[in-house]
Amino acid sequence: MASKVNVKFVASLGAGLVVLVGGLGLATYFLLVNSAADLAKKGDQAMSKEDYASAAVYYSKAVDKERTNIAYLGKWRESMAKKVPDTRQKFSEAYRNWLGIARQMAIVQRDNLTDQLAYAEIVRQQYLVGPFNRDANTLALNEMETIIGYYSGKPEGPWEKLRKVRGIARLRAVNEAADAKEQQWADALADLEAAAKADPADSETALTLVSYYGVQAQRAERRGEQEKSDELLATARKVEEDFIARNPDDATMRLSLIRLDLDLAIRDFAKQKDGGGDAIAAGQAFTERNRPRFEAATAKALALEP
Repeated sequence: MASKVNVKFVASLGAGLVVLVGGLGLATYFLLVNSAADLAKKGDQAMSKEDYASAAVYYSKAVDKERTNIAYLGKWRESMAKKVPDTRQKFSEAYRNWLGIARQMAIVQRDNLTDQLAYAEIVRQQYLVGPFNRDANTLALNEMETIIGYYSGKPEGPWEKLRKVRGIARLRAVNEAADAKEQQWADALADLEAAAKADPADSETALTLVSYYGVQAQRAERRGEQEKSDELLATARKVEEDFIARNPDDATMRLSLIRLDLDLAIRDFAKQKDGGGDAIAAGQAFTERNRPRFEAATAKALALEP
């Protein structure tokens, strides 16, 4: 014979559930009991109604349940891109979430170079711009080591664009170290050269290479190796000339080359100082001699899209 239903127990259970749901709030209860797929579906519905804030919440909760689901991460990112936060606090929170999404997509998709390069640029802007910070630099270096490690043993290819950010981090670190080893300098150079080869149109990589040779020239000069210093500066100039030959419309590198030539002119003038040279006349001569180059570089800069 079937057992009797305990009516009092069922009633008390129902009452308890009502209290629980009331305490959590219906929205919170929904998030807890629904699957990632259910939450993502709710996000899709909110997106279709252009309710991007709600969509972002649903997608974020779906990601909480399935942290490596690329589809949910992508939808969360898309929903966030649709709405500009209206307060500083909301912006800070959204930015932290954006960084987390970018990192997760770069780490989870080991062969998605597009998302990895996008995250590498975020790392560069977040940690490698401005005054040197050792902790930030180390964090950037570790992040890039992880991603570049996915390509260990792979032949040369577009993935080596990732070495740009690691090269910048390595160069900044070694430039700040009092006891840097030559191998550390060599490692930074190898990264930058590989990145420049992988992306011949990236002026930032080329400029960092120029900076590398400039620093090495200064080190050689301090050691009294003047001929070596001159060779390194000549190499820096060749990097800029070769880049301009490949990218004639790049105004940044054209202006950088003029600046380098000015530095070289000042350096040469300093060597001749004992001969009683006229600094003002030398400066005016340099200006007139390079006026066409400066005007051409300025025209290239003004022609860029705003």
